[in-house]
Amino acid sequence: MSGRRGIDPVVRKETFRVGAIAYAGIALMLLVFFLLHTFCPKEVWDVPFDYTVILGGVCCGIIDILNFFLMGLAVVKVTSLEPVLDEEGKPSDEDTSRARKIMSASMKLRFLIMIVWCILAIVLPCFNAIAGILPLVFPTLGIKVLGLAKKVD
Repeated sequence: MSGRRGIDPVVRKETFRVGAIAYAGIALMLLVFFLLHTFCPKEVWDVPFDYTVILGGVCCGIIDILNFFLMGLAVVKVTSLEPVLDEEGKPSDEDTSRARKIMSASMKLRFLIMIVWCILAIVLPCFNAIAGILPLVFPTLGIKVLGLAKKVD
């Protein structure tokens, strides 16, 4: 046995949820692009609706999902660390430092992935830059909207 564990069920479930939120936002974005392309006069604003818009949105959705998945893996790793307690039974500075280092490394990696993606979405002609970058905010917005909806209930 290799000692590898499967993906935590909570990480799997929440990653799927974030993916659904991201792609719901992307579908809405594509609808807005389509409506603007169809009804906005070309002299005012020539809004494209072609494969670059769709490809940018779909690829950015993958980045959204990857970002959340990697964050979830880091959280599971931190919470599964064996605690190092001081004489009073509280988490030691070493324990807190280990957890901080893991989360910091995860955040830096995820931020780097998003920056590289943004550069690619802007530079490569196969992506519409707006459609390739805008969906990065959809999971955060969706989670906040769902949180507000739960408070109203």
